[in-house]
Amino acid sequence: QREEKIEQIKADFYTLFSLDNDPQKRGKHLEKVLNTLFLAYGVLVKEDFKRVDPDGSGIVEQIDGVVEITGHIYLVEMKWIKEPVGVDKISQHLVRIYGRPDARGLFIASNGYSDGAIAQCREALSQKTITLVTLQEIVYLLERQGNLVEFLNKKVQAATIDKNPYLEILS
Repeated sequence: QREEKIEQIKADFYTLFSLDNDPQKRGKHLEKVLNTLFLAYGVLVKEDFKRVDPDGSGIVEQIDGVVEITGHIYLVEMKWIKEPVGVDKISQHLVRIYGRPDARGLFIASNGYSDGAIAQCREALSQKTITLVTLQEIVYLLERQGNLVEFLNKKVQAATIDKNPYLEILS
């Protein structure tokens, strides 16, 4: 049954590439596809949400998703942009993580990360666990029918033990 779900997720994922002319729609669809992938592996998910200022001044923050992996809560940020994710976008996510005492971070990007963004995450590892993933890694995982939880655990171990937030896993 999981294999059937994964095949449907792959099909849904590949349709994202036809949405180049509508980046906002593609981004929302990406969130749904990845949340479905997490659910297929039994990873607890809270889909995207916005925290609104109680004084009515608007949205305070927007979080793309929350997952629980091996008893740890990860705030998930997803970006499908043409260039590598830079320090500015990583910083925004780190602020959200630092604002929650026990939260960790998972960032999924379409085109990798700048050297500065990786360096900033490496520095943050002294206080918070953050793991960087690319869509290419997700594609390879789906193609080889790999285990998402094992994949994420390897990345978290690299971040925790080796202070490497961006262990690229393509096989």
